[in-house]
Amino acid sequence: MPFSTDPIKTADSLQRMPDLDALTKACNAFIYICSQDYRIQYMNDKLCERTGYDATGEYCYKILHGCDDVCPWCNNDRLFSEQKPIRYQLKSPKDERWYHIINTPICNIDGSLSKQSLIMDITESYLVREELSLLQTLISHSNDAIFLIDADTSAFIYVNDKACSNLGYSTAELLTRRVIDISASFVDLPSWHSHAAHIRKKNRVFEAGHIRKDGSHLPVEVTASYVPHHEKNFIVSVVRDISDRKILEHELQRQAQSDYLTGLSNRRYFIERSEEEVARAFRYGHPMSLLMLDIDHFKDINDTHGHHAGDTALQMFAAHCQEALRETDIIGRVGGEEFAVILPETDGEGAYEIAERLCQSIASQIMTTEKGVSLGLTVSIGLTTLAVGGEANLDPLLKQADEALYKAKCTGRNRVCAFSS
Repeated sequence: MPFSTDPIKTADSLQRMPDLDALTKACNAFIYICSQDYRIQYMNDKLCERTGYDATGEYCYKILHGCDDVCPWCNNDRLFSEQKPIRYQLKSPKDERWYHIINTPICNIDGSLSKQSLIMDITESYLVREELSLLQTLISHSNDAIFLIDADTSAFIYVNDKACSNLGYSTAELLTRRVIDISASFVDLPSWHSHAAHIRKKNRVFEAGHIRKDGSHLPVEVTASYVPHHEKNFIVSVVRDISDRKILEHELQRQAQSDYLTGLSNRRYFIERSEEEVARAFRYGHPMSLLMLDIDHFKDINDTHGHHAGDTALQMFAAHCQEALRETDIIGRVGGEEFAVILPETDGEGAYEIAERLCQSIASQIMTTEKGVSLGLTVSIGLTTLAVGGEANLDPLLKQADEALYKAKCTGRNRVCAFSS
């Protein structure tokens, strides 16, 4: 073929071939031959159509690129010195289109060299590649992890940099794994297939847990979309690390449930947990007891030493109760200096022993405030127990414990009194 990269063909012989035009018409490319002084010796019909006429004899840089002198990117010197084909891409300043060019040196009969240039317009494919490259860059630098997943096997087809950094894997490592390998929710293919079927019906946004390479858990929010492509089915998942959100949610929940001063359950949350415990004890017929505690003469501490000392006393009292009680016991601050404790799996006798130990333990403590003031505290405790066959209702228990507490305060304080009907 006359536009091959074989440098043995001569410009003269190419131009004398009777079927040259027919051959070049079969090639969907622009072809020309020029001399070493840049004058065009031959143009195929396609190039003539582009320029509007046969520009044989004119300078290639003017006709093809609209330059007044040799093109800045011209590689003729290297082409003729090395006598090897040169391939490159460029954006022509004349029409702003992208071209792939193959320049080949060819010999003339007189021994001089000419350049055979085959030019292919690659603008559309170049722009597509650029768009894909831009998309790839955007995906790679996304703050969210992005996964392309085989819907049938849960295997990862593509993962971006954020996905790898979140999970602690290299790209190569992660591409050998499946969703069921890193998910705390979908541990086998049946559970994954059920999940994929839901996504196929409707895109989903949900929270999940991922397992990092080091075994730690990562809370995430997943936006999943089903993408059929040709004969394959894929799921695209955009995954956001919500660790900070979960920490904030946990803190907000803690604040909503905790007493700001002592850190114990506040009244609302204590009542909520106590009602659950009463219902559980009633359902299974298990024992359960309730204590009501009131710090004796607390008003005197505030009046004598100030409210800051009173706050310190409350904090120290709460901390001591937490240390003295069992992990299963539920304690809350239900009033100014009033506290309540649920004792699960504890009958009246066991509850009385616990209350007595707590009462004596508090009385034996000397609490020192930040200002060095030593405070000795005592506590009055009222006790009641969920009656066998009684109703699953917290309110009667609270009233009974209050009555027992009132009795303890009226009979000298620093003591435990059990409710008696």
